[in-house]
Amino acid sequence: APGAAEAGPPEPAATQPPAPAALDLGALRARVTPVEPGFAFRAVGADLGPSPDPIRLDLSLTGGGIKSLTLTRIKETIEANSPQLVLQREQTSAATSPPTQLTPMAALALEIASPGGGPPTFVNLAVDPGGTIWREVSPGVLGAEIVDGSDRVALTVERSWKIAPDSYDVRLEQRIVNQSGGPLRLRWYQLGPVDLPAEAESYGGDKRRVRFGYLLRPALDPGRQTVVSTDFLTARDSALGEGAAMGDAHGRPVFNDLGEPVLAYADRTLWPNPRSIDKQFDLCWAGLTNRYFGVAVHPLFDPSAPADKVLRGVAQAERIVLPGAKGRESLGLRLVSPAFDVPAGSALDLSMGVFAGPLSTAVIARDPLPAASGLSGLVVYNFGGPCGFCTFEWMTWLLLGFLRLLHDNVVFDWSIAIILLVVGVRTALHPVTKWSQIRMQRFGKQMQGLAPKQKKIQEKYAGDRKKMQEETAKLWREEGVNPAGMLGCIPMFLQMPIWIALYATLFFAVELRHAPGFYGLFQAVSPAWSFLADLSTADHFVEFGRSIRVPLLSGLMGPIQGLNLLPLILAVVYFMHTKYMTPPSATPLTPEQQTQQKMIKWMTVVLFPLFMYNAPSGLSVYFIANSTIAIFENKWIRRHVEKHGLLDIEKMKAARAARGPGFFTRLQQAADARAKLVEQKRAKEARGKGHRNR
Repeated sequence: APGAAEAGPPEPAATQPPAPAALDLGALRARVTPVEPGFAFRAVGADLGPSPDPIRLDLSLTGGGIKSLTLTRIKETIEANSPQLVLQREQTSAATSPPTQLTPMAALALEIASPGGGPPTFVNLAVDPGGTIWREVSPGVLGAEIVDGSDRVALTVERSWKIAPDSYDVRLEQRIVNQSGGPLRLRWYQLGPVDLPAEAESYGGDKRRVRFGYLLRPALDPGRQTVVSTDFLTARDSALGEGAAMGDAHGRPVFNDLGEPVLAYADRTLWPNPRSIDKQFDLCWAGLTNRYFGVAVHPLFDPSAPADKVLRGVAQAERIVLPGAKGRESLGLRLVSPAFDVPAGSALDLSMGVFAGPLSTAVIARDPLPAASGLSGLVVYNFGGPCGFCTFEWMTWLLLGFLRLLHDNVVFDWSIAIILLVVGVRTALHPVTKWSQIRMQRFGKQMQGLAPKQKKIQEKYAGDRKKMQEETAKLWREEGVNPAGMLGCIPMFLQMPIWIALYATLFFAVELRHAPGFYGLFQAVSPAWSFLADLSTADHFVEFGRSIRVPLLSGLMGPIQGLNLLPLILAVVYFMHTKYMTPPSATPLTPEQQTQQKMIKWMTVVLFPLFMYNAPSGLSVYFIANSTIAIFENKWIRRHVEKHGLLDIEKMKAARAARGPGFFTRLQQAADARAKLVEQKRAKEARGKGHRNR
């Protein structure tokens, strides 16, 4: 099993004999082989032919890691000549001397010690200026040798990269064979995933995250088969933390080629963390994600039977950062194994799987091992932050399932499916919307009628606040005004989690990436026209061919790359929406209040479309459809109210008299009766006390 010596369980450390005297741990080093400039390992995975492998790996001389990991069936953009998407890439920083690298999944070092104690030695397995530490045994199979001071082989390390057919999962089989003649205690250091590409368009901010999957403690999960990933949704900026200005050998600040100060970051352990330690979580997978894709390491096991799903070869996951200017840093995970006692002649297995693909539960479910590893937990439709707690996961899955049903079986177009999804949601919520609007309109109408009488009460009892409240409550009862009418807006607020969930679902749904809107109609008119050619980006009605930054505005909406039509349509729809949706005021407004209401109205009409200017066109379609349907729904409700006289004050009084007092009225009457009894009791006690005093 990965993370164990193949010869079986080693003896307890206390009884292990010391390493042979002939083996000088301090003299151990990796064997280095000179190479010609330009030498490269052969790639793993074919990207040609009618059915290419989903992944192609180009391997690096640095640590035998990944120089580039390419998703051969996925393009970077919708352009016909767009390159394939490179999900992992070797990254270099020239800010340090010599330049430093982050090579995904690269071997870094092996810590070697005697089981009997003593200081360990660290053998570098990453890079050497004299040549390469790693040699190619066969395509995808790399080997390294650790030798002693006499150049005798003490340990061999083998890394084998294998891509399963039609899979986004890569097997990294790693074995360390102890050929030293004595037992050794080994600890393995390697890199995990590094930063995924950031979104080209900045709407919504940087959605890259650090994710962990884990098992609950045995008391809560005796079977130890259910992988959970709900506790850790760490934004990249949060994992990155604050950097400090980097200095050179003389303490002077270091600047990049653009004159920007370079920042350095201290290493940080992300796993285990205080919560995982307190809750006794066991790590199953660790990964990085962006908006649509993810890369995660996980254990290898037989998914067809119950198995150990703990990532035994990883005890710590540390955040490391390649120095760079603010916003140009590169983040990666460094994986550190536990210490393993390996007898002479035995091999330590540190194999793991590497999932690298789209954040789609359907894609992950097709591959048994990632599915059994719980990697579907990488897929999260949640913005996090203030709205994170009210974005219910079950609701996003329900909405996405309905959206897929509409697309796959009814309309076969994502934009039409979005519109029908909004229609379905609004139809389901219509009874609540209708009830809420009628209650608010009725309460507003009643309060308008009461305004003159309330004003007289306020003038009459200006110096007696308690009496004013009593008379106001009495007036409400006499006029049949139900205080519950003030709560008519609450159901509207209770609907907000549904709309937030729908918003998040459409933003993160990988199905919308590179999907054209309205059956590609606009591309049928003109193949080069990018209008609504990709629902995951702005609509690009007219492209400028360059980015324009507008002072102040670009801070709100990002750089302008062209004329986007949907936000302008959205502004018109919002104007109509505010016109029909603004409820009548319960009391006459002062000139200042009228001015304030107009400002709020125009800010809604102007600022929100500006904020949405660079929004994904799929989201714009959603907002336009939702607001348009809301206008017609509101008009229908008002027509229904007028037709049935639901705002006729006299009818409301007659109906209330026929059915008797309502709940709140009865509650108020009971409170008044109790208050009257208390007052009578106090008066009686006061009279009795007066008689006794006489």
